[in-house]
Amino acid sequence: MAIVNFLSDIRNAAIANAVIVVFHVYIAFAVEGVSFLVIVLPIGGLIAAAYFVKGKIGAALLAIPTIGYLFVVPSMFEALTTGQSGGDDHIG
Repeated sequence: MAIVNFLSDIRNAAIANAVIVVFHVYIAFAVEGVSFLVIVLPIGGLIAAAYFVKGKIGAALLAIPTIGYLFVVPSMFEALTTGQSGGDDHIG
């Protein structure tokens, strides 16, 4: 039961998401280019705000990037299945 309580804490979820944001900042500098930070930094801001705001508001702040990712999934699935990368041919 302690694991469930740990995983359901908004701050722990925000920390896990912050690790993902830090990885994406690295990807922005190493691969994609600095313009990729236009996407990463607002999401990082939402996650930082979710860390400091508790309760339902913090959960809603964490839900916003998740909802955004759901809009990206169909395009990502199409790119993976058809081989059309949608503009990332310069990478590699």
